[in-house]
Amino acid sequence: MMRWSDLLGSGLVAFVDLVHAMAMVFWIVSLPFLFIRRWPRWRQFCAYYALAFIVLSQVSDFLLGECFLTTLARLLAEWSGTSVPDTWFTVRLARAIFNLRPSESFIATLTKLAVLIYCILLFRNRDAFRIPLKSSHRP
Repeated sequence: MMRWSDLLGSGLVAFVDLVHAMAMVFWIVSLPFLFIRRWPRWRQFCAYYALAFIVLSQVSDFLLGECFLTTLARLLAEWSGTSVPDTWFTVRLARAIFNLRPSESFIATLTKLAVLIYCILLFRNRDAFRIPLKSSHRP
């Protein structure tokens, strides 16, 4: 019979993994919106989200050696007594979606490359952080 702590722990681990996946997907999908000037507020939101994602990702990698969400999922799994994932979330995601088995060092290198590309694009497109003011008078 399953205990409530096991059920709660498994649910929390699954929820953290889902948040992790959605954050990564949104980060990748939001890239094209940095170049679309039609929706300036959405563009600005995507730019700030990308900046926050990159900072959190790099700081947690520096401090923990992995994403803080991976650490959180592992801690929740250990707390609840459920099975602890033996690999990073991104490795499990690649295995589930693409049937690939990349190493953690490959994922780390790929992430750093993606972050570098994203930072270069953000830097080159700095006006994504500004919303143009609408003129109150007409010529």
